Amino acid sequence: MSKKNIDKTWKDIIQEIEKDPNILWHYITTLRGPDVDLPYVEEIFTCPLRCRCEQGLDVKEYLALSEEEIIKGFFTILNDKRKFGHYIYHIQAIWNEFYTPIARLLEEVFFRELVSHITGAIQYMKLVNEWLENKNAIIEEK
Repeated sequence: MSKKNIDKTWKDIIQEIEKDPNILWHYITTLRGPDVDLPYVEEIFTCPLRCRCEQGLDVKEYLALSEEEIIKGFFTILNDKRKFGHYIYHIQAIWNEFYTPIARLLEEVFFRELVSHITGAIQYMKLVNEWLENKNAIIEEK
């Protein structure tokens, strides 16, 4: 029986995607996290993708965040896109492969500014939770 994403390790995800070097590159790049240590940013954007990780922060840290903390993290990124643009690009790129609704949402919030950070954060939580409950790292759109 296959595990849900929330129960996988980052190594499990790598094994699932290892045949595609582009997807693998984006995934491995996101595991590192941002270069700047700011409250909530790594927990919001990197930790869900790490799933279970004994070596560092993982999905447990993401799940422990409140809606308010996630909104603050979105606000932090939006207010300093020059500092975080490269990081968010990689996060968006892997979500484009794993679950495109999240990639589209991140683009609309951070790059096109069509969705507010508050609405975006709330939608992001819903979509990430859907991905975590799925059994495939790559969810094909219907």
